[in-house]
Amino acid sequence: MTPFYDDDGTKVNPDLIPVPGMCLVCKKWDNGDSEEEMLCKLTIMDQRNSSVMNLKV
Repeated sequence: MTPFYDDDGTKVNPDLIPVPGMCLVCKKWDNGDSEEEMLCKLTIMDQRNSSVMNLKV
């Protein structure tokens, strides 16, 4: 997978970002669609420091 960079340009390995439990039960998670996987990982990375994840399903 292509590397991701956060807002300050730091390279981030999305595989090292913990996946919230709600993502593991989502029908979009790990369904073999690489575009959907990328969007999910970007959302997780964007909201990783938030106390509540704001996900659209």
